[in-house]
Amino acid sequence: MFNIFEYLMHLQNLDSIILNQKRKIVQKNEEIGKIQHHIENKKLEWENYRKLYDKERIELSRLELELKDIEEKLKKSQNRLYSGDVQSGKELSQWKLTMESYEKNKSNLEDDVINQIDKVESMNIKEKEKEHQLSIQRLEKEIESLKNDIDKMKSELAHNLQLRTSATQNIPAEILSLYEELRKKFPDPVVEMDGDNCRGCHLGLPSSIAKRVRKREEIIQCPNCHRLIFYK
Repeated sequence: MFNIFEYLMHLQNLDSIILNQKRKIVQKNEEIGKIQHHIENKKLEWENYRKLYDKERIELSRLELELKDIEEKLKKSQNRLYSGDVQSGKELSQWKLTMESYEKNKSNLEDDVINQIDKVESMNIKEKEKEHQLSIQRLEKEIESLKNDIDKMKSELAHNLQLRTSATQNIPAEILSLYEELRKKFPDPVVEMDGDNCRGCHLGLPSSIAKRVRKREEIIQCPNCHRLIFYK
């Protein structure tokens, strides 16, 4: 009968390993999910940053066009003023005021263009894009590494499941069924007797039960927690 407990302990050890492997696979998949979510957030952040950059570039183009338009108007005004077509003092005064307005607008726009160029250049779009790509590549490599770990774990798990199937062949069906039911409640359905105590629930066993366990002639369950008890 002691051999049955050896088989049960072997099965229990396998089940512990299998359970741990399954948990690790779940954890690895959760890590992958978190990294994928992180990648999505980074891509969204980059997309928003790129949109902001494009917006600033469009604003720069608008200011440059506006400056060009003012420069053309100023040039035409200068040509008109110095062409000799303006005869009266009143008309000359009006043209000078117009040119002064253009000059002022031109100066303001030049400042705006310079400031906008600084703003666009300070965004370092090429450098930021490179950083973004490297960050995504690093995260994707992490995912690939985790997937490789999972594949290895699944292979080891499949091997241990085969070992488990083989291990169950050495255990009578009735005892195996009892073990499987207890395993739903406890990670250790099979425990060694510790003195006269059950090592599972740590409660004392009746002396009659303890004696029967020591004889190692039958399958005994703890009257308290119902684990299977054996004695070495």
